[in-house]
Amino acid sequence: MPETAVRKWPVDLLHILMLGALLCVTLFGVGRIPGAIAWVAFDVFGICVVLGVSRWFRTAAPRRAALARLLLGCGIVPVIFTQVGFVLAEFRDVENAGLLFQLDKSLFWGGNPLEWIERISSPWLTEVMQWGYTAYLLLPVATVWVIATGASPKEVSRSMWCLLGGIYLSYVGYALVPTSGPNIHSNLGPLAPVSIPVLPLYQFSDPLPGVWIAQELREWMFHAEPTKRDCFPSGHVAVAFICAVLTTRVGRQHACWAWPLAVIVTVSTVYLRYHFVVDVVAGIILAYVATGPFAVFHDRLVIRANQPSRVRS
Repeated sequence: MPETAVRKWPVDLLHILMLGALLCVTLFGVGRIPGAIAWVAFDVFGICVVLGVSRWFRTAAPRRAALARLLLGCGIVPVIFTQVGFVLAEFRDVENAGLLFQLDKSLFWGGNPLEWIERISSPWLTEVMQWGYTAYLLLPVATVWVIATGASPKEVSRSMWCLLGGIYLSYVGYALVPTSGPNIHSNLGPLAPVSIPVLPLYQFSDPLPGVWIAQELREWMFHAEPTKRDCFPSGHVAVAFICAVLTTRVGRQHACWAWPLAVIVTVSTVYLRYHFVVDVVAGIILAYVATGPFAVFHDRLVIRANQPSRVRS
């Protein structure tokens, strides 16, 4: 498709669907969800901005339209994630850690994979794993930069659809299967008091100390998360692999850093006890769906939405 043919971007629809769903749920939860009125205002404002961008850039140069969508996504997704945390805390007071714990054991013939991994733990390895896990925060930023500087407008549309689709689908997973991680449900307990029941699922002897600032990073990430029931699927793993696929599609030279980082993020989520193994498996499946069938669906939407209008007789 020629670049000038892109007029309607399917990614705008993703934003509107997510904001619309949050708006409805938050309106229903006024009086229960902290700051509900402010969140309603944000949702309405966000929908208006998305519609405005869709209209204002409909006839703009493809490169300008692509940049507008990239900036919009960077600004809106972190706020949506925060709102999802507040909504889940009020409406999904359910804990599925015990179920995922049993699924993990069934995958490993009755064994406990996280307690097995503890046998190879060391302060140096913990430090590396914690830095690798924290580096995940830079991966979407680097991916957006690669897309913005190296992809065609059509590729930008497809890549954003895949990335945001994976992110938003992971939020749906959090709502359907609210689960907190193994780092909370053990004899060592969570890093700080939490408002969810702590289950005695794991017996760890090593609190995973680092050699530098691993503990500080761990505490910062623990307190920064608006919800602790965001384990299934692993959004970290899903987004890491989606980013690796998307950057490699833009240029194969990016595979040398994107794929190793995705693997480190995946391993560290289990080593550091943030996720169950089934969370990781679900995250990998989600990444496949987002970059495969979901991408094909995007292409069909683009063809249908941007085909020339029929001339009426």
